[in-house]
Amino acid sequence: MAHSYTDDLRLAHVLADNADNLSMDRFGAIDLEVDTKPDMTYVTESDEAVEAAIRRTLKSARTRDIVLGEEHGVV
Repeated sequence: MAHSYTDDLRLAHVLADNADNLSMDRFGAIDLEVDTKPDMTYVTESDEAVEAAIRRTLKSARTRDIVLGEEHGVV
């Protein structure tokens, strides 16, 4: 039997919608916090918030998965 990707796609849409809402909420804000990472690239508070939200959702939806994120590595 072939694997159905319906649940994966549904979860991807939830993650994308949440990321969109978090990032658009702060888009263009004059008080947006921007830091510089050790590699001299920028990271915003929105970047951090999106990654944290994705990690929370995956922690409950995919308990056996490991997340490799840009801001916080493997957790």
